[in-house]
Amino acid sequence: RINNLYQNSWHTSETGSFDTKCVKNTVTGDPSYVVDLTINGNTNIDIEKGQKALLTWTTEIPSGVTTPNCLASGDWSGSKSPDGTESITPTKTSNTYTLQCTGGALPGTDTVQAYTYSFPSPTPIPSPIP
Repeated sequence: RINNLYQNSWHTSETGSFDTKCVKNTVTGDPSYVVDLTINGNTNIDIEKGQKALLTWTTEIPSGVTTPNCLASGDWSGSKSPDGTESITPTKTSNTYTLQCTGGALPGTDTVQAYTYSFPSPTPIPSPIP
């Protein structure tokens, strides 16, 4: 078995943040599930606190292998279908969403993150004194 881990980083001009995606390539005789999880189409996002985001995921199922059982963890939870979407509202400064699919093949896992920010409340302008 040979494991290779590749990491790509790029700057997103719209959010001013850096996105990073790690891809693990395993060469083996055993088939594996390949999970691809994104948040608003990215691996990491900056989002205003209280705003909704969309988690989207797909699972590549090797030929001849049973449909996996997928389980969410981190800042979401529960059993998930191998492919789907879910609307979430990140509430903490740093939010992590992980999906792992297991079953008749080697497990597949992917993780995304959402970082929230808040704008300060505006300072009221005092009324002029008559």
